[in-house]
Amino acid sequence: MDDVFTITEKKAAATNSTKDSIIEMMRERWALENHANALQAQVSGLDDMARELRERADRTDFNQRELLKNLAKVVDECDDLLNVEANRLVGADPEDPVVQQSKKWRRKLERTREHLMERLKSYGVTTRMPVGAPNPDLDTVYGVEESNAAPPGEVLKVMRAGLLWNGTVLRCSLVTVAAPEGGEKPDADPL
Repeated sequence: MDDVFTITEKKAAATNSTKDSIIEMMRERWALENHANALQAQVSGLDDMARELRERADRTDFNQRELLKNLAKVVDECDDLLNVEANRLVGADPEDPVVQQSKKWRRKLERTREHLMERLKSYGVTTRMPVGAPNPDLDTVYGVEESNAAPPGEVLKVMRAGLLWNGTVLRCSLVTVAAPEGGEKPDADPL
């Protein structure tokens, strides 16, 4: 009888041990599931943060591009003023006080333009001077001139250099292309 009781006790102990193991395994599973859910929530939060950072970077990139475009416009205005003033001073009396004052202002404007270009360069803006046939993605054809100085359809004059920022177009260059003397002129893009 002792043997039967011992076997029954052993079976009961084994059953209790198995139940305890199953309960422990279930607790571990729940803990792992809770941990996995917490990790998924963190990943989702990180995805949201990454998306927000990408959107911020895009906005910053756009704002920086617009700022650089506006600085380039100021450089263009300086160029325009310098050209007008150079044309006005052609044939003027160098001893005239107005001409002398005008030359002082011209030098100041040239320095301002140089400083602006230095700033643009420090932000990765490079100047592009087109040569050969104009690239429709990078150059705007302003006009056509009859000339034998360049083959027909190639850049004859660069009226305004193009600007690139980190390899992308910030401003297209403005060019005049050559046409054969006495021949047909290719179409020019209207401004």
